[in-house]
Amino acid sequence: MPRTSIDISALIDESPVGSFQIGILLLLGLTVVKRGEIGGRGIGWKAALIRAVVLVLAGLPLGLGWVWAFFEKDKRAFQDLAAGTWVVRAR
Repeated sequence: MPRTSIDISALIDESPVGSFQIGILLLLGLTVVKRGEIGGRGIGWKAALIRAVVLVLAGLPLGLGWVWAFFEKDKRAFQDLAAGTWVVRAR
């Protein structure tokens, strides 16, 4: 029986929260990167899944997970801290 592969990051990107976030990032000319990954390879499905779950949870308590980024040294929100990612300007 042939093995099939599912791209989890694509499924996350197609969710309403993921689509909204991707749209905002594109509109602002931003991209999500992971330390140690070669440019253009994406952040990987594990980091994408962690980031998507924490993104939803970060917004529940009055958006405090997002407000945190204003006070954090590297300006990273909860979802970025959990997934080991950074949001940077796309060049």
